[in-house]
Amino acid sequence: NIPDVLQRFTSKANDLAHQINYGSLRDRIKSSDFEGSYAAIAEAVNTVSQAYTDILDAYPAPTYCYSKDCKRLFANKMAVQMLGEADEPGDSESKRGGRRAMETRQTQHSEPVSLTRDGKRLVIVCISQPNLNSKGEAIGYYEVLTDITEITEKQETMLQVAAQASDISDRVAAAAEQLSAQVEQISRGAE
Repeated sequence: NIPDVLQRFTSKANDLAHQINYGSLRDRIKSSDFEGSYAAIAEAVNTVSQAYTDILDAYPAPTYCYSKDCKRLFANKMAVQMLGEADEPGDSESKRGGRRAMETRQTQHSEPVSLTRDGKRLVIVCISQPNLNSKGEAIGYYEVLTDITEITEKQETMLQVAAQASDISDRVAAAAEQLSAQVEQISRGAE
């Protein structure tokens, strides 16, 4: 019986490794499929898998894993809190970047994407990294979102202040020209 159980356990462990490699980072071995020490080994494997998932869940930026057909396989806790798990309007830009990352085998950065969540405006940039198998073939992509809302708001404020300063400068220059013209007329009249 031991060889059969070992074969079944090895098969489940290999399946788990395959699923995790392809981006299904929350998959685990069902330890109830085994008894005794084999169940304990399954739990140990799951503990190792959970340790990596916990690291990604603690990562302070929304992070996703997608399959080759752009199906979302994983969202860390920050992603779920900030953007939820459903596909959203920004996902089309995300998927374009993911496809480019897989085609080129290079990291892709999107243009800023504006979204509204709970009445609050967010501006994000999608960074897509291809997920390659051992043969170097693209099997999906990872994505990290960077929230640039605060930077964008400060940039918009600076541009508004610059526009106002330019307007004031133009008005001062026009007033100076008018004053100069009046002084010149008065000077001609005094001659």
